[in-house]
Amino acid sequence: MSPRPATPLHAARRRASKELNLPADDWRVVRLSTLVVAHEVLQAKLASGAMIDVSYLLQLDQAIAEVRATSAPAPSLNLKICETLTGICPHCKAEVDLGPLPPLDSKSPPEPPKLSQLASGPPASAPPASPKPSSSGAKVVPITDYAPARDIHTKRTQVSD
Repeated sequence: MSPRPATPLHAARRRASKELNLPADDWRVVRLSTLVVAHEVLQAKLASGAMIDVSYLLQLDQAIAEVRATSAPAPSLNLKICETLTGICPHCKAEVDLGPLPPLDSKSPPEPPKLSQLASGPPASAPPASPKPSSSGAKVVPITDYAPARDIHTKRTQVSD
């Protein structure tokens, strides 16, 4: 059991310390507890029927609100700097190490060819494929067929009669 506070000011200081999450001897706690006790004294006088200056009570309200607003704790910020890239396996949901980060000045990786580009032929940078003569005299025409098999593109050759 905690000891009983010596004065109402000490009790107010303990409550303000808990409210602001600061030590009891911090200046913001001392100021808030003093303003709260002064406000309570004026309210007690008003409740007993004594005449008081209401503008002073309003000034105390405003000062208490300012102390509470300025004493709000700063939001916490957690910063984590990653040195490597990690990904999530779509099948087992495990984290997979993808290697070190690419340099910041490098260009983005080239995009894979689109289906319309694949149907029209190889890209302009690739040399055109030349038909190979067959020993049976049949005309061989290379056909490039990109079939998605585990994201690996394969080339197939068809022999025509």
